[in-house]
Amino acid sequence: MASDEMLKWTRQNFFAMLERVMKRFTSKFGTVELTDERWRHITQFHPEVARYSGRLASVLGEPELIAVSKSDSDVFIFYKSVSRFLDLAVVAKIAKPNFILTAYLRTKTNKHG
Repeated sequence: MASDEMLKWTRQNFFAMLERVMKRFTSKFGTVELTDERWRHITQFHPEVARYSGRLASVLGEPELIAVSKSDSDVFIFYKSVSRFLDLAVVAKIAKPNFILTAYLRTKTNKHG
C-alpha cells in the first residue's frame, strides 16, 4: 500500500473509531445516535449530565419542549424536567444520520416550569 493510501486508510479508520455509535434513541424525528466521541465531550464539559444518562431516551422520546437552534435550523434542543429546579437539555443535529451534539443541565425559568 502506498504511503498516501495508508495515510488515507488510517485517517478513515481513526475517525470511524471516534464516531462509533454507543446508543440509539427514538425521537419524533426518527432515530438519534449518540457516539462515543460525543459522550466523552458531554462528560468532559458537562460532567453533571453523567448521572442523568438513563434519562436521555426520555428527553428525546418525550420532551416537554423542543426548540430550534438560532444558529442552525438542523439543530434541535430537547428539554425535559429532571428535578424541581433543573431541565436536562439534549442538543441533536437532525440531518441523517441524526446525532446528539451535546447535553447539559439548565436551571428552570418561570416560563418553562
